[in-house]
Amino acid sequence: NIKINFSKIKRTPNTLDAHRLIHWAGPRHQKKAVNLLFEDYFINGNDISEKKILINIAKKIGLNPDDFNQLLSSDEDKENIYQRIKNASDKGVNGVPCFIVNNTYVLQGAQPTTLWLKVIDEVLGNTN
Repeated sequence: NIKINFSKIKRTPNTLDAHRLIHWAGPRHQKKAVNLLFEDYFINGNDISEKKILINIAKKIGLNPDDFNQLLSSDEDKENIYQRIKNASDKGVNGVPCFIVNNTYVLQGAQPTTLWLKVIDEVLGNTN
């Protein structure tokens, strides 16, 4: 139910640093970081590759903005993120949302409940 404001989106940003922010947010704050990134980009049309935008989000999720700025200015975890992107690409991921189930099934985009039930049955070995 994301309300996309296409008229405000001027360009497709490089999301490497946004992915680094999500990584540094840790499991406790990742969902909030993703929601704020989506809101900034899809609703407000902000360029989520801009450092000031990312620092503001980092602050909102409770990260120290100075520490975050220092990390962002370094190469910290870039290789880790590149490897994750390659791993996802090797599995067939080419967009979001994408779900990898049981490290085997790749479901791209929003899928109907009936498909999810079939995948779950197959993972559990409940073939009819």
